[in-house]
Amino acid sequence: MTIYIIFILLICITAALFNLAKQRKEIFLIFWCVCFFLLYISKDNSVGSDYIKYLSYFLSIDVSDWSFLLPDSTPYPNFERGYLTLTQIISSISQTDFSFRFVMALIMSILPMVLIYKYVNPAWMGVFLFFSISLF
Repeated sequence: MTIYIIFILLICITAALFNLAKQRKEIFLIFWCVCFFLLYISKDNSVGSDYIKYLSYFLSIDVSDWSFLLPDSTPYPNFERGYLTLTQIISSISQTDFSFRFVMALIMSILPMVLIYKYVNPAWMGVFLFFSISLF
């Protein structure tokens, strides 16, 4: 929990510094995208109640079997087809825990920052709300 409090304080401090320095919001968002990426990729497997389930599915994928795309043929009915496709693509490149965590960290850190850039003004408020409400 300490890391979350530190991040919330850092968001407030960097928001003030970027506003005082009249820096563009792109720099602020890139900085926080990198910070969130590092936080996501450094999390332990025990953090989050469902990560082990997703990881075990990822590690059990048969790279040559794309039959889950056919209607009513998926052996994993609790997963969405988009997620199944994404994990299939990742596993065709590499089937390591790190590759799965790396790609998911990229997605979970870049996409919110792109949305904040496009739709939120001031950007620091979007980053603050994204982090403080979701708590990952």
